[in-house]
Amino acid sequence: MATYIFDFDDTLYDNMALREDVRRIFKKHGISEQKVEDTYKNVRHLYNYEKHVEAVKSIHTEIDTLSILKELNSLPFNQYTFYGVHEILENLQQKNKLILLTFGDRNFQQRKLDASGVLAYFHEVVITQKHKAETLKELEVLDKEVYFLNDKQMENDVIGTEFTHFKIIHVSPENPVSKINWEK
Repeated sequence: MATYIFDFDDTLYDNMALREDVRRIFKKHGISEQKVEDTYKNVRHLYNYEKHVEAVKSIHTEIDTLSILKELNSLPFNQYTFYGVHEILENLQQKNKLILLTFGDRNFQQRKLDASGVLAYFHEVVITQKHKAETLKELEVLDKEVYFLNDKQMENDVIGTEFTHFKIIHVSPENPVSKINWEK
């Protein structure tokens, strides 16, 4: 039995499409794409809609925060799970241990996770505000065969260096989970 550790955002879940929908809502309310991106950069560390709207309001004081928040909160989180993810996780979890490790605001990440429908496939789910390498040390994943799937190359490099027994699989738009060869 192998252990598979999956990142969530942009690995199993199309966070870029969600961000595009967020930009569209702000634009509808007269906020330029540049201001949306600039404010996103300031709050992305532990992102949630409330922080983003407050950041926009700090430079664009006349916005209707309640209306924007209502629209943002009505985005259907269930539509952003990447194609083929459920089938892949269903097959993998039958003979392997699956761990989901995601970074972000606990409540916001939990809402996305709940809506995505992927939680049932995982033996363990960790939402962290620490670096993933630090969190992995706390989890003490000692299994001999461990696969770590993540979209951030810098994180992958750090984890590959610190956990030399992990097999790192870089996930990207060019290499989505649906295109990975899952045969060992």
